[in-house]
Amino acid sequence: MVSEDRIGLDITAGKPVCTVDNFIITTVARSEGASSSDLARRLCFNLDYKVGPSLLDQDAADKILQPDAALGPTSQQVQLIQEVEMMCFLYIKRFWDKIYDKNRHAKSLDYHTKYIAWIKHQLDNYDAGLAPHARPEWRERAASDEYISQMEAKLLSEGSAEGRLVVHVGRELPAILAGESDALELLFEDKLVENVYRSGVGAELGYDRMTAYIDALAHKNPALRVLEVGAGNGKTGTPRFSHYAFTDISIGFCENARGMFKDIAGRMSFRALNVEADLEDQGFSGEQYDVICAANVVHATKSLDATLSNMRKLLKPGGKLILYEMTNTGMIRTGFAFGLLPGWWLSVEDFREFTPLATPNDWSNALKKSGFNGIDLHIYDFPDHRHQMVSVLISTALGDGSSDDLPGTSRTSGPIKIILRGSDSSLPIQKSLAETLRKSAVSLDPKVDIVHLGEAAANPKELQQSRCIFLGDVDSDFLMKVRGDDYEAFQKLISSTKTLLWVNQGGGPWPKSPGADMVTGFARCMRAENPGLDFLTLSIDDLSSPDAASSTILRILASGASGGEQENSFYEKDGAVSIPRITEANTVNHLIAAKTKGELARSETWQDASKGRALTLQCTVPGLLDTLQFQDDALYEKPLQPDDVEVRVHATGLNLLDVMIALGQVIGEAFGQECAGVVTRVGSNVHRVAVRDRVCGLLRGTFKTFARGTQWQFAKISSSLDFTDAAAIPVVYTTAYYALHDLARLQAGESILIHWGAGGVGRAAIQLAKALDAEVFVTVGSIEKRDFVHEHYGVPLDHILSSRDLTFVDGIKRLTNGRGVDVILNSTSGQALRASWDCIAPYGRFIEIGKVDIFANAGLPMGPFKKSVTFSFFDIGLIALERGQLFARVLQDVVGLLEKRAVTPPQPLHIYHYSDIQEAFRIMQSGSHIGKLVLEPRNDDLVMVEPSRKPTYAFDPKASYLLSGGMGGLGRSTARWMASRGAKHLILLSRSGTTRAAAQELMRDLAAAGVTAYAPQCDVSDRTVLENVLDECAKMMPPIKGCVQGSMVLKDAIFSNMTEEDYFTAVRPKVIASRNLHELLPHDMDFFILLSSASGVVGNRGQSNYCVGNTHQDALARHRVAQELPGVAVDL
Repeated sequence: MVSEDRIGLDITAGKPVCTVDNFIITTVARSEGASSSDLARRLCFNLDYKVGPSLLDQDAADKILQPDAALGPTSQQVQLIQEVEMMCFLYIKRFWDKIYDKNRHAKSLDYHTKYIAWIKHQLDNYDAGLAPHARPEWRERAASDEYISQMEAKLLSEGSAEGRLVVHVGRELPAILAGESDALELLFEDKLVENVYRSGVGAELGYDRMTAYIDALAHKNPALRVLEVGAGNGKTGTPRFSHYAFTDISIGFCENARGMFKDIAGRMSFRALNVEADLEDQGFSGEQYDVICAANVVHATKSLDATLSNMRKLLKPGGKLILYEMTNTGMIRTGFAFGLLPGWWLSVEDFREFTPLATPNDWSNALKKSGFNGIDLHIYDFPDHRHQMVSVLISTALGDGSSDDLPGTSRTSGPIKIILRGSDSSLPIQKSLAETLRKSAVSLDPKVDIVHLGEAAANPKELQQSRCIFLGDVDSDFLMKVRGDDYEAFQKLISSTKTLLWVNQGGGPWPKSPGADMVTGFARCMRAENPGLDFLTLSIDDLSSPDAASSTILRILASGASGGEQENSFYEKDGAVSIPRITEANTVNHLIAAKTKGELARSETWQDASKGRALTLQCTVPGLLDTLQFQDDALYEKPLQPDDVEVRVHATGLNLLDVMIALGQVIGEAFGQECAGVVTRVGSNVHRVAVRDRVCGLLRGTFKTFARGTQWQFAKISSSLDFTDAAAIPVVYTTAYYALHDLARLQAGESILIHWGAGGVGRAAIQLAKALDAEVFVTVGSIEKRDFVHEHYGVPLDHILSSRDLTFVDGIKRLTNGRGVDVILNSTSGQALRASWDCIAPYGRFIEIGKVDIFANAGLPMGPFKKSVTFSFFDIGLIALERGQLFARVLQDVVGLLEKRAVTPPQPLHIYHYSDIQEAFRIMQSGSHIGKLVLEPRNDDLVMVEPSRKPTYAFDPKASYLLSGGMGGLGRSTARWMASRGAKHLILLSRSGTTRAAAQELMRDLAAAGVTAYAPQCDVSDRTVLENVLDECAKMMPPIKGCVQGSMVLKDAIFSNMTEEDYFTAVRPKVIASRNLHELLPHDMDFFILLSSASGVVGNRGQSNYCVGNTHQDALARHRVAQELPGVAVDL
């Protein structure tokens, strides 16, 4: 809860328009249950690679987007296609031979006449041998009603979408063409058409490949604005977008889709769109979308040219049009069913006379006439024409009619320099690739030179004017071997060139050579240090074909984007070029959420829930009392401090503060401030209580299985005092006792005004004051409470005043003859507090226990101090925490009075059980009750309990675990954590060993925990030293089953100023040390964790050496996984 004053300003006039004093903001969570996705915070991310769509050619698309297409349809699919095509022919042939009457059918509807002409066209194709699946025996089978019936039964029993549709239509075909049956009603009953669209032969493959391409687009640009035209049932919808406009000519489909996509509807819009009509009249402005998808929509319009031109208006230049269309115009089955609808015959083009469908060549021509560049990619369901039905056609929107206007068509021009590594330029792969590149690169620029690194660095002016291709890393790890003159030349190359394409091999998502990815971290830093540097990195999976590699290199060099959005990191495999993006690690995030926030709570008996578990009460959704539930108590696992006492809680008092915590009005406090129970454990210094003692106490956090406080916060109680009575006294009685005895020092015959006399503290104060023979005045808020105080505590009716207004002031002055009272116990605020202050008698004591005015920093009139009075405030909870011995004496005095029956526990005492915990909180919230509320757990109480979140894993106590960099801050914390999870043998490697105080303290802590720790001085980047240490470990320690590599050294500097020594000082612990551990440690370990840094992914200025090591560690982890070895890199 936040309380503050606010002023609202009219910024145009510069004047305040409203003021709000004491504006209170509190947490109110939403009422519906949070889903698992809501619980998962975006903590962890992956670096994912996907194909770059702008660099995707047809050959690569065939391999990446449809890797199984070459296999063709299955034998069952082939049989189904042949049988369905045959049945369509049999039905139309039987109709033509037995039913068709030229005179009668001449009077048919116009689209029926076109359908009959289509039948004649199909029969002519059959006779001419043009039908893809035609067989000679079809003619005879068409005359056999028995055969047709057998095939109908077969297709229906198999249940395929196409089979069911064809049989239902075929049986009704004569009636439909005679006008006796409604084709539309038939096609849409039992979802016949929907099922064909969704799961027909080839449909799923088409949708999957369309989605794969959209996913690649969204991977490249997560801020995509996507428009789906004719979305219908939403089959093509995908959540990889910034905004997705779902449109259909029918607003009804849009409303249905709103419910279908409710989880992501915040990033979607739902609108009606007729793509053939004027777009502006429908509220659509031009060039708003990056992608338009249309599945089986455009062919159903009158003019392809007009429709595609309209769609072009909606696309940004360079935007993608993705068409999912049936493109095999020779198939019978498409027109057989859909030709019975009038919408099938809307087309006006001559080439669409017998079908609205178009071939890929027809689509290409129409696209080129409508502002597109034709077909970039043709992705199909099956490769051969006989079986192919569905095509996904990708086209690009042109700018002003020229492909040269597209964003991303070229990088800067200029001469090309192919740079080889200095002294080792004779390496075979480097030389062969350079010669092939020299021949091919003249297509980009006639001036192409091959130079060595030293030569290139000696001519910085030429470097500035050239596009450089660096091949010095294709044979080996250049960034680990660059020394001497080569290092200086390398620095000059980086500082002088404007365009640099760095080529190596074996990197990427599953690297063959982890060293290939060192340059990605280096390049990111260089781009941060040199904003004008166009530094590209390309890792080619296999350089065995110089021609193929040369083609890829030049394609990357020529690629680009406008507005500084160009790609700069590439990975090639099998002709497909992939690009990296940071994506959410949903699996890990959900795992963390499950471990930290837990699963949904379930109802259990208290006995079962608390068996073997220490529980604490939490409100999982502040503001909703329905979400009160018990969770694991993390404090229980922590060791007791010397003065600590642990108590098994048998009863706990409920106070207003608990309700405020549940409502989110008080943050950072635990439920419960008082309890009674039995001592279960004590710290080493405890002498006031012992295990099995019955006690009561005031402390933070008592709605628990086990409460914990210092020995000064508890007092022993006798068996004559019930736990429920004892749990009701700590807050109210210690507050009243300390106020009246310690601060006010109330004497017999003095007078006292007790505000809110019917409350817990008020009733305790009444009893204590009467025990001292003081004259008692009280205020209450209702007639009911007045009567209660009079009847139970004997306060005269004329001494009981109203707290609902300020009339109590006149009452006090009248009853005391204007003198006032000696002591005031105040819990009011504002005007009531100031009015009470005026009621103080000379030498009086005003004891404040309320906090409202204190938190508000309210003022206090100084006039009453002329009467030599005192004004005091105290917080009994703070005293219990910080003045332990003082509080212990107060609490012990109170318990003594109760046990002597000088005073009685708060009455009436309302005892609730844990089954009714929500009800008790609501009663306290209402403020309508009289008396004290106490909660008491019983074994058969049903409570809401979250499943245990305790770790289900533990380290093998019979194994050793190696921590490289084990004496650093993170290494020491990791060692302690592993020890707490059962590890008993730790190998802690560092260059400093145990020479530092922090390392020595760690060794003592581990020894005390029973852990054998071996911590020699060891530079892990020195392979010989590491081998010797591991040999020693093998003699004295169990086998190593896990490794955490956390060694690092920082030597920051801008690269142009970085010395060779500083460069390698930071690189060695990350690269060489990690490789040594990778090569020398056992392969059968349970884990191999590399502690890397996100700086390698984002590129920090001045940390190029550090980033080289970090991206190497990331690649090494992926390399190990590719080899089926454990490997994880955590970029902190």
